[in-house]
Amino acid sequence: MLSTPARHVRAFASTAFLLVWGAASALAADRTEQWPAVKPEVTVTLAAADVFVPSAASTKIVFDGQAPRTVFTMPRTRERRGLDSAVLRRSLIVSFGALQALDAHSTMKALKGGARETNPAMGAIASNRTALLAVKAGTAAATAYFAERLSRKNPKRAIVLMAVLNSAYVAIVAHNYRVAGRGR
Repeated sequence: MLSTPARHVRAFASTAFLLVWGAASALAADRTEQWPAVKPEVTVTLAAADVFVPSAASTKIVFDGQAPRTVFTMPRTRERRGLDSAVLRRSLIVSFGALQALDAHSTMKALKGGARETNPAMGAIASNRTALLAVKAGTAAATAYFAERLSRKNPKRAIVLMAVLNSAYVAIVAHNYRVAGRGR
């Protein structure tokens, strides 16, 4: 049997792993989206025999009855700096799911230690492990669905919503673990 600090370290490590794994998979999903390459053409009339051609450019020499000219085609890349709102939102959704799992674990642990559920809506459900896990999974799924739906019209509000919910559940989980620790 692990000591209480060792269990907290193990719970923290597994939660951190879930958060990092979820954020990485959300980031990878965003990175695989293909951005269409826009290829603007720049026409330059040859002025000398030596013309500098950038390595990324494709060139062609055009003879259309006038003086020969070189057409440079440079692919235009879309630079993404900083954290994309979709990545941030999805990371918050994944962390919310992890917090729901921690809330279920801490609630069951506190109930085993002699505490009682103070949320009247969850009072009857909390004593049944299967029902508690089902409600927590449903809460995580429904919240993810509505956050994604909200983000279609207002991504910033969806991020703020998920940040507020995550903050609230961090406090709830911390409280549950404190109560569970006192019960021993």
